[in-house]
Amino acid sequence: TDATRSPSIEEVCDGIDNNCDDEVDEGVSIEIYPDGDGDGFGLTDDRETACELLSGFTTTAGDCDDDNAEIYQIY
Repeated sequence: TDATRSPSIEEVCDGIDNNCDDEVDEGVSIEIYPDGDGDGFGLTDDRETACELLSGFTTTAGDCDDDNAEIYQIY
C-alpha cells in the first residue's frame, strides 16, 4: 500500500526502509559528530546519523576538548 517501499526500490536517505530489508537508510546515511570549536574534529561519543553534513558538525571524530580548537586526537 506504500509506493515508496518495495524490494525493487533503491534505498534513499529519508528515514524509511525503502527496500524492505528491515534496515533504514543503510548505505546512504552518514555519521556526523558535533564540532563546537570548528577545528574539523567532533565529539566521538555524541555521534549522530544524518542524510547530509549539517552546520556545526563534521564527519571526523576524535575531539577530546570541543571548547579548544588546538586540542584534538588524531587516530
